[in-house]
This record gives sequence, structure tokens and C-alpha cells, in this order.
Amino acid sequence: MIDNESQGDEEDDGELNYFSMLEYLLGELPGTSFTADSAIWCESVWKLQNRYEDDYPELLGGFFFTERPPIAPTSKEVSDFLVWITTGRAAGVWNPEFGLLEVRNPEEIKEAHDRIGQKLTPAQKDALRKMAAEVSEALVIVDKR
Repeated sequence: MIDNESQGDEEDDGELNYFSMLEYLLGELPGTSFTADSAIWCESVWKLQNRYEDDYPELLGGFFFTERPPIAPTSKEVSDFLVWITTGRAAGVWNPEFGLLEVRNPEEIKEAHDRIGQKLTPAQKDALRKMAAEVSEALVIVDKR
């Protein structure tokens, strides 16, 4: 796990948790610049959960969302992950006004991705790769200027 011992990449019973899923997903996203907007992350994960939870409950079952239309769905789990990832060494919010989450240490993200990947089945890895492709347009910031 990236710089925070209080969040394990595995529950005590050996099951993956939502931090693991988001860490692995982050490692699947292209580039090193992402939106730091919690609402966009929450809506992206909410869409993934609605689409894939029946097939992959072990990957998406740990997220709980509050839905109050017309406001985007919110999730304490997703928000907690964003706070956690930005307070570690691996990533940080460089410009809060712009909302840029910049990966400072890609090696740590890759190490966590690889470690978590050892616990995933090939089907789970393929599913997370597909999920990352689906949310990359919303989460990845290509031009930081």
C-alpha cells in the first residue's frame, strides 16, 4: 500500500477492499495527471458499480453511494481514498483551484498495482483494465495547462 499503514490492501479475511480496487484502477489509468474532483471520481466509480457489480461484487461491493438527484452520487469510500492518496508520498494535489491530482512517485503506484495484481484473477484484472478504459476520459487530465 502506498505510504499509509492504516489502510491495508487486503482485509483480514484475505478479500480485497475498496482501497485495493481504486489503487489497482489508478495503476491502470494512463498518465500521471488526474482530476482531484471528488464528485467526478464518485460518479465514475458509481457508474462502474452499476455496470459491473453483479459480475464482480468482490471488486465493487465495498462502495456505498448516497444519491440525491440532481447532485452527483457521493461516496465516503471514494472520498476517503482521494484524501488518503493525496496525503501519501505517491500523489498530491498540486493546484487545488484547478483540481489536479498529480502522481509524484509512479514507482510506488506501480509497486502497489503489481502487489494487488498478485491477488487478482486474470478475469478480475481484465475487468479492471476495461473499467479503467471506461473512466479514463473523466479522470485523466491530458493537458495540465
